[in-house]
Amino acid sequence: MAMVVVNIFETPPIVFRLVAKFALSLFASILSFRYPRAIQEKRSSASYDIDPRTGFFPPKPLTRLPSQYNIWEDALEDARGNISLGEDASEDAVAKRPFGQHWRAIISSVSLQYIFSCSLELIAFVLAYSSGQSST
Repeated sequence: MAMVVVNIFETPPIVFRLVAKFALSLFASILSFRYPRAIQEKRSSASYDIDPRTGFFPPKPLTRLPSQYNIWEDALEDARGNISLGEDASEDAVAKRPFGQHWRAIISSVSLQYIFSCSLELIAFVLAYSSGQSST
């Protein structure tokens, strides 16, 4: 009676490659599970430039944009303290909703051409500023 040999494994190099991939994957998952926790324990908010008093907002107010952006600066000034999130059902938030609807209508009425031209100018300004060639 002849013995039938069944080769359940592919050729040895493929088997070793599969085992190596599995081992590396397992090792990477163990590292990724433990590594972020160790990093979080070592870094403070100051290492991320997060102000302890103001959080992500700068500690000093930013200067206003040039006059061609007054529509945005004025809109921001109008919105400050007068708009709340739609999910906020507090009495104060409900009282602010009519102003918020009016304010959003004004912002929605700004032409796309104006927004596009301002965006291009602002991008050019940021690029010039970041390369040290600011003309202002």
